[in-house]
Amino acid sequence: MPDLGEEPYIHTDGVGTISKELGDQIWDALCKDRDEHYRKTAVQPSAYQIRFLGYKGVVGVDERLEGIKIRLRPSMNKFKIPGDEHAEIEIARAFERPGITYLNKPLITILEHRGVDKEAFMNLQRMAIADIHAASDTMILARQLFRSHSLGTSYRLPYIIQCLSSLGVGMKDERPQYVLEDKFIDRLIMFAKAHVLRDIKYAARIPVPNSYMLVGIADEGPAYENEGVENVFKLEKGQVFACIHKPDEDPIYLHGHVVISRSPTVHPGDVQRVWAVGKPPPGRPCAFRNLKNVVVLPSVGERSLASCLGGGDLDGDQYSLIKEPSLLPTEHIEPASYESAGTQKLPDDADSTIEDVCNFVVEYIESDILGLLSDRHIIIADQSNLGPMDPKCIKLAQLCSQAVDYPKNGVPVNMKESPSRLIPFKPDWKKAEENMTRDSDYYESPRALGELYRNITYKKPDSIHQAQSTNGVAPSGPSMDSISQALFPLIMKHLGDPVNNDKDVGEMSTIFHSYKHELRYMQLTHALSDSPDSRLEEEEVVVGNYSDQLQSASIQERPDLSHASSFRHCSQGYPTISLQA
Repeated sequence: MPDLGEEPYIHTDGVGTISKELGDQIWDALCKDRDEHYRKTAVQPSAYQIRFLGYKGVVGVDERLEGIKIRLRPSMNKFKIPGDEHAEIEIARAFERPGITYLNKPLITILEHRGVDKEAFMNLQRMAIADIHAASDTMILARQLFRSHSLGTSYRLPYIIQCLSSLGVGMKDERPQYVLEDKFIDRLIMFAKAHVLRDIKYAARIPVPNSYMLVGIADEGPAYENEGVENVFKLEKGQVFACIHKPDEDPIYLHGHVVISRSPTVHPGDVQRVWAVGKPPPGRPCAFRNLKNVVVLPSVGERSLASCLGGGDLDGDQYSLIKEPSLLPTEHIEPASYESAGTQKLPDDADSTIEDVCNFVVEYIESDILGLLSDRHIIIADQSNLGPMDPKCIKLAQLCSQAVDYPKNGVPVNMKESPSRLIPFKPDWKKAEENMTRDSDYYESPRALGELYRNITYKKPDSIHQAQSTNGVAPSGPSMDSISQALFPLIMKHLGDPVNNDKDVGEMSTIFHSYKHELRYMQLTHALSDSPDSRLEEEEVVVGNYSDQLQSASIQERPDLSHASSFRHCSQGYPTISLQA
C-alpha cells in the first residue's frame, strides 16, 4: 500500500499493517515454548518488527483486515528478491511490554536548557537512591531491582526471588516463615545496588516515574479516509496516542502533555512537547483504538513527528514518553533540519565486490565516532553560556546526525570538522570516568549534571576475599539453611526417602565441576583488565555487571561497551512464520 506523506519526511517510513488473525498466529508461535501461565498473563503485542521478502520494518495490527494478510509499504523495501509462492516472516522483535525511560546526560542537558528546574532532576535522583537502598528490605523490592534494571536475567534471578518469596522465604523485617540468611544472595543484591548507583552517578541514568519507552507506529486514519471510510478519529499535528498495558493490570491511556524524544538526543529540538489524546471516543472508526504498548504518531502535516526527533523513523525506533510534570519543558525549540550528506557510490555505478565490503568494514571501524562527538557536545554545552544552542554544539549536532546515518549511506564524518572545547578544562562530572586524573584539569560544573554528580557517593563492593577477611565470616554452608528448609518439603514429594546412589552423586559432581570451569572461564575472559590475575567476581557474572569503574575511557566515548552486557542477557530467538506470498 502507498506511503503517507511526501519525501523526505514520510509519515509511514518503515511501518505497515497485519491482520488480527495473522497477529494471533505470530503470537501462538512466540508462546509455543512458554508455559500456560505466561500465555494467560502476558499482553499480546500490537506490533512486531519483521523481515519479509526484502522488506524490513514494523507492522501493527489492523483489525479491519480479514484473514491472513500483511500490507507493506515502499518505504519498507530494502532490496528486491525473486518472487516466491511461499516465504517466511522473520520476527525480529515482539513489543509485548513497555520499556522504562531513563534520564541521561544529553537529555538532562537539553531539558535544563529548555526551562526544566535543576531541582526536578535532584528530586528524581533522591527517589531513585531511596528505592535502591530499600531493595534489601523486602523480597518484592529486591526482585524489582533486578528486573527493572535487567540484572541477573541469565540466571533468572527475579524469578528465583519470586519463587522463594512464594515459599515463605523473606527478609528479616518481613517476619517471614523462613528468614533469608544467604551470604551469596546478600552479595548479589549488594552488587546490583552498587551497579545501579554507579550508573546514576557516572551516566546520570535516573529512572523517570510515569514514563515509558515504546516503539513508534503511524496512525492509519488518513489511509482509512483514502479508502472511503468516513468520520475517522485520527491524530492531528502535535498529538500522540499511547495505551500502557502491563500483565495483571488495567490499561492506562496517556492523556495530557508529555515529552517525547528518541535517543540519541543532541540538538535542543530533538525533544518535543506533544499532547496525548487519551482513550479514543466510542462510535467513530479509529485505527489505533485497541493498540497496546506502542506510541502512535500522527500521519498529517508537512513533516513527520518521527523525523523531528533526531531524524527518527518507524522501522523499529523506540521513543521515550515522559509524563512527569516536573520535566515538561517550558520553552519551545524547532527541531533540526539537516541536508542529507548523500550516498557513497562506486565509480561508474560498478557492481560491488567482496573487496568493497572489506574496505567499508575497515572504514566503518575507523569512522565510528558518534560517542566522541556526543561527548564533546555535552562538554561544550556545559561550558557555554548558550548551552546546547552554542554554534559549536549546533555544528556537532549536525555531525552526530551524519554519524548516525553513516552505516546507511557510507559517508563518514570528517573529524577535522569537529569543533574544539571552549576551554582546555573538563567539567567535574567527567573526572571519575577517566584514569590518571588531576584535579587541576577539571572545574566544578554549576549545571544540573554537576549537581547530580556531586550528590551521590559510589563505593565499589569488596571482593569476597576482602569481605571474609574483614568480618571473619565465611559464606554459609548448604546444610539446612533457610532456603533448604523451604525447599525440603517440595523435594521430598518428588524424591521420597533419599538414597545415597554413588552413580547419581558422580553425575551431579561432573555437572557441578563442568559449571565451575565454565564460570572461571567467564570470570577471566570478561575481565576489563588484561592483567593475568584479573578476573570478575562470581557475583558480577551472575548479576551481569562490572563493579569496577569504567576507567581509561568514558561511557560516552566507549559505545562498544555493550561488551559489558555480553554475559547479562540470554539471547532470545524468535520463530519464523510461513506465509504464502
